Amino acid sequence: MHFQWIALRYFRETVQARSIRKASETLNVAPSAVNRQIIKIEEQLGAPLFERSSRGLKLTAAGELFYRWVLTSQGGLDQTITEINDLRGARTGHVTVACEEGIAKDFLPAIVRAFRAKHRQVGFTLQVHDMQDVVARVAEGQADLGLAFSPMPDARVRRRSQASMAIGAVLHPAHPLAVRPEMKLSDLIGETLVLPDNGFSTRQIFNAQLGGDAELLFARRIETNSFETMTALIKAGIAIGVRSQMGIAGEIARGDVVFVPFERRSFPPETVTLLVKGTRILPAAGAHFVEAVDAALRALTEESRWAAPQADSLALRPSA
Repeated sequence: MHFQWIALRYFRETVQARSIRKASETLNVAPSAVNRQIIKIEEQLGAPLFERSSRGLKLTAAGELFYRWVLTSQGGLDQTITEINDLRGARTGHVTVACEEGIAKDFLPAIVRAFRAKHRQVGFTLQVHDMQDVVARVAEGQADLGLAFSPMPDARVRRRSQASMAIGAVLHPAHPLAVRPEMKLSDLIGETLVLPDNGFSTRQIFNAQLGGDAELLFARRIETNSFETMTALIKAGIAIGVRSQMGIAGEIARGDVVFVPFERRSFPPETVTLLVKGTRILPAAGAHFVEAVDAALRALTEESRWAAPQADSLALRPSA
């Protein structure tokens, strides 16, 4: 037996309003139109749906059974419509991103701007953390996706895509080493360095390169958990920073600082990695934004937006 959805909607509104007149006001149609649809259903079922009295309408036993079926069917239709809208990106949603500071400054804004131009009803929460916390928040489902430099492995997290970036020395323009096209890490022995603390991948790569000799070879160092603080110390001529270019693109373009990449034999590159929770199915807004970030990472090499002076300083790597 087939029922028109408009008839079922009119019936449902009448039940909830307990009045054809009130239902017609909610539906913005004439009372006679509502009444006709209800009569059609009663004729199809061969049973009255309402008991009509001066006090209003009351469902009959058949009406009670039919109303329960309508609620179940209508709920399924509403869910299907929602899912269709999700596929079209029409649903209002919210995306939570966990990322590191440099990524939040130089990489993410352009992606968010382009995404919101097409999905204006989607809201964002952008959380800035160190690498370890980015991984943890994605793994625990507190963020829909994460962006981190060379993240540590976690069985709960999947690496969707990544691009490699050269690490180098960031110097005041007046520093004698600022004129070099590239350098070795050993060239900085005796210099005062400003380094990110152990929560950041650059520091972990730095420590791994030097084994147990880091404290001996680079005793003159300043540690910080803020890349903005690191940049301020470099601009003041107090120290040389060790990091990638992402997060200081503006300062490099203005000539406030100079980035000199390390030779690859001296210091391996780090990766900018897109992370998602392995077993989680994201809502539509999150899934669409993951696609946008994935595309931006894959375009990073082609556009050479963060390329160091040598041609191969930035190369896309396949996801793990």
